Amino acid sequence: MLNPNAFSFLLIIIIIIIMVFLNLSKYQTPARKRLVPASIPALLADNTMIENLITQIYGYKAENIDKIFVSQAAEGDIKGNLSDSARIKITVVLTDGTEQTFFWFVKVRPDNVNAGITAQFNIFKNEIEFYNKIVPEMKAFLIEEGCGAEYAEFDIPEILYAREDEEDGAIIILKDVLSEGFVHERDQNGDKFLNVEQAITAARSIAKLHAVSIAIQKNHQVDLALEHPTLAESALLWTQTEMTRRLNVMKDSYCDLLRQSEELDSPTLLKRFRKTFDSESRLLELCENRCKSPSSTFSLQHGDFHFNNLMFKKVDGKYKVMIVDWQLTYTGKPTGDLSYLLLSSLSHQTREEYEEHIKNEYFAVYRQTLDKLADLRVSKFDEDFTMDEEYNDSIMQEEYTDSLPLSFFFSCGNIMAGEHEDRNVQFSYDMCKEAVMKEII
Repeated sequence: MLNPNAFSFLLIIIIIIIMVFLNLSKYQTPARKRLVPASIPALLADNTMIENLITQIYGYKAENIDKIFVSQAAEGDIKGNLSDSARIKITVVLTDGTEQTFFWFVKVRPDNVNAGITAQFNIFKNEIEFYNKIVPEMKAFLIEEGCGAEYAEFDIPEILYAREDEEDGAIIILKDVLSEGFVHERDQNGDKFLNVEQAITAARSIAKLHAVSIAIQKNHQVDLALEHPTLAESALLWTQTEMTRRLNVMKDSYCDLLRQSEELDSPTLLKRFRKTFDSESRLLELCENRCKSPSSTFSLQHGDFHFNNLMFKKVDGKYKVMIVDWQLTYTGKPTGDLSYLLLSSLSHQTREEYEEHIKNEYFAVYRQTLDKLADLRVSKFDEDFTMDEEYNDSIMQEEYTDSLPLSFFFSCGNIMAGEHEDRNVQFSYDMCKEAVMKEII
């Protein structure tokens, strides 16, 4: 038992320790402020972050900003399937009374990126690399070759801001193309299938980008996949075990749709489909094959080039296209995007009647772009320069045919995403029937 003096001494020591602890707690390191928002709601609620973004994007000084009004617009036909995304309207009122309104499409990488594609591959890093490095390099190349600033533009959204942080995640802010009049148009059946003019517009647009990606590599003696490693990672994304397993599950689900068809030859079509895609190893082979090419240079590819990622508006009676969602862009066969577009984004009737015409439009722009750049280079730099081996018609046709099985398979996934099961069954049958006629399966 402590004597009174010892007890008093112990009590004093305890009081001192408590006081020191309380005093030190005032100097503890404050919680680190996030560099990017954890979600869209978190962004909308953070006035300081919004103000910082406005000053960085538009160059306003904070002391010149009086008020900021932020609202979330209707989702519309555009969303980031692999991200937390929103269309945001920003109105800035300056101290001199002037107002300016901006429209953003914002994509945020959620904190819980632990499943699916986002766990297998950093899609945000890949898309930021595309917008902030690859596209500026291609534009600078075209201007350097003498094409002019107008020709150096591509049909893609303008990036306003992007940041990726290992701890906090990532954010991408693009100009909202819906606010500029670009939309998805539905056909007479309420589907998103493209009409012929839209398909040609999209094919010509992507052909130019593909060709420029070939030219810059040849002229500068570089490999885009080596310069930008995420492109190579994206190309092989579907060869990873988990992703190939998912493709196998998709195959089984598609087969279930075919079994529901009452057409007399449905069992035969089902048998041929299963034989063509008979195992995970076969799917793996097809996914690897999109990164193998008889040509000497791989082309930049969108990676998900179908109607959901194509927005259109009419200007002076002609369609303009905006190609969105570049998160799965990669380098591979030049015609991978083209075959996927034609198989996934046209009705059976449109494809039957116009496929060759649309394909020829793509080939024509691809050749014209390379010819233009080759002629400019000959006149400025190198009298012996040629790109003939990069767009030989037989090679292009061979690569297109070779890309059809995987594009057909991916298109099956779009069918299963349809809203009406009875129509999905009919689409499944029609596509399989067409695939047999084209000798894809």
